[in-house]
Amino acid sequence: MDRDCLIGHGAAVLLKERLLDESDPTQILICGEKSLISSVTCSYAFKLLLQEMMSLGLAPRLLLKDRA
Repeated sequence: MDRDCLIGHGAAVLLKERLLDESDPTQILICGEKSLISSVTCSYAFKLLLQEMMSLGLAPRLLLKDRA
């Protein structure tokens, strides 16, 4: 069981590194509840995906958790 946790954690870290850290990270602004604007770091490819969805008439929504 511990081995599976280590493998799962390693896979998650690898994906984060390849898709965000070694990719082209960019900042996007997201308007939350009560007009609260948050800056979120994501890959440029994800930003383009959101823009393509908006050009098709879709309205993607990102849910943000409060940082403690």
